[in-house]
Amino acid sequence: MTADSFVVFFERIKDEMREGRSFRSAVPRGWARARRTILSGNAVSFIAAAVLYVLAVGQVRGFAFTLGLTTILDVIVVFLVTWPLVSMASRSAFWSKPSVNGLGAVQEVARERKVAAAASAKETRA
Repeated sequence: MTADSFVVFFERIKDEMREGRSFRSAVPRGWARARRTILSGNAVSFIAAAVLYVLAVGQVRGFAFTLGLTTILDVIVVFLVTWPLVSMASRSAFWSKPSVNGLGAVQEVARERKVAAAASAKETRA
């Protein structure tokens, strides 16, 4: 589930950038959209771990404990480490560069969409 939280957050940022926003404005909007998904996914994971822990024995119980522990750690890391670091990076001139943050292709797609939309609007008017 840990990797899923990061994927959800970064994909939401990319979605915002595809809509034409800058990295700086995409991060808080992406976080706002990803937060509920991350929490609900981790809640389901934790509930499954708790049920499994109560119903299982032996090694399966150990797996359930580990799953529950890593789910709690995931929430802590995403909320207290990842979100603040990405937020700070979005406000930094260096980390906001597409060549540094690796989101240049996403910004190019956003530019291409704007050009295509403008061309389509121009054709419909003619």
